[in-house]
Amino acid sequence: MPYLGSTPNASFSSRTKQDFTANGSTTAFTLSSAVASPNDIEVFVGNVRQEPTDAYTVNGTTLTMSAAPANGLNFYVVFKGLEENSVVPADSSISTAKIANGAVSSSKLDTNIAISGNLTVDTNTLKVDSTNNRVGIGTNSPNATLTVSQGANNIFAVERTGISNGSGQFGINIENNSQATVSYDDGAPLVFGTATSPSTHVGFTERMKINADGHVTKPNQPFFEVTTVPNSHANGQVVDFTGIASNVGSHWNDTTNRFTAPTAGVYQFNFTVFSHRTTNTGDYYWDLRKNGGVIYRAYDAKDSSQNRHCQIMGSHAMYLNQNDYVDLYYAVGPTGMEASGNHNRFSGYLVG
Repeated sequence: MPYLGSTPNASFSSRTKQDFTANGSTTAFTLSSAVASPNDIEVFVGNVRQEPTDAYTVNGTTLTMSAAPANGLNFYVVFKGLEENSVVPADSSISTAKIANGAVSSSKLDTNIAISGNLTVDTNTLKVDSTNNRVGIGTNSPNATLTVSQGANNIFAVERTGISNGSGQFGINIENNSQATVSYDDGAPLVFGTATSPSTHVGFTERMKINADGHVTKPNQPFFEVTTVPNSHANGQVVDFTGIASNVGSHWNDTTNRFTAPTAGVYQFNFTVFSHRTTNTGDYYWDLRKNGGVIYRAYDAKDSSQNRHCQIMGSHAMYLNQNDYVDLYYAVGPTGMEASGNHNRFSGYLVG
């Protein structure tokens, strides 16, 4: 059958019927549903439809007949106002074309959305490769778990606005696939550190800083400097330094007079000692030792002078494993190291 305009939806109607028992005297009956007008129902007495308003009136759920239906007559009501229409689309029959653009808002989406296939946002702005379990940013062919691809600009940037002399951008750029550039564009130092609570990023402690001039500082780098020895320091023992000028990290032990490496790496050690020779017999030796073994030896050689002062210096770099220790040992020589702190010093630090 042809239609003017859109083809109507396939629909089905059903009406509600209510039966009453007539006794020849009752005129008021209770309806199962309230209606607004006599025209909303069809009343039948003896299977003859009655005229609304004249034969009956309604008030909410009360049906009032003008005359009591006779006993035994077939008396019933059909509700027109309760007509129910239903349109049931066939399974898989709603196409994308039937949904208006922007009609599905975020409030209509499930808060837990699962996508089993690939996800593509704006060609290659974001690509989730479900086959290889990879994510690409700036590429639709990620070749690693996370692949970030960009042109000449920084491939990764975190920006903070409101800085008076710049946009406050921190960026990482890979140049020609060979050189990585890390920059912060407002002249502020680039600071690396650790957090007391990594999950909440609080309790930040600076570990390394690169300032705008390129100077690198590491305030927690292990370092010690000790000075001064007793006036009659005997040989054949570890030099007993009695003054501590610096002890970053507390890796110098003032009781054992040794430095213990907190981590494996290359360490630089320097020392200077001052002797007061009273005889020209024999040579004086000072040993830089690692775990008790001699690594470097400095000495004051004998000569014809019997009463002279001599400054002996030594410098040596060595690799230490964690918990290796280093000390300075006065191996051979008479009692007589000068006590001056300016003449006797021992220092060391982690190079890297």
